[in-house]
Amino acid sequence: MRGPILPLSMLSSGKNALVRKLAEGENARKRLMAMGFIPGTDLKIVRNDRRGPLIISLLNSRVVIGRGIAQKILVEEIVD
Repeated sequence: MRGPILPLSMLSSGKNALVRKLAEGENARKRLMAMGFIPGTDLKIVRNDRRGPLIISLLNSRVVIGRGIAQKILVEEIVD
């Protein structure tokens, strides 16, 4: 079952999601895709303390991203 589409920064630790859409800016989109944030990719929120950076698990790696860039990644929560 799928949930609503919302910014990555809104998900809590331990949640799984599917990348749906990236930021509008060309530079931000290229940077995110280079890190593995490609629409259709599954990810898991390892840590989101609601302040400071987020730790994301995707493509068998862990990525640390700031809250600002996390706002530019739209995801759909995967609800079990």
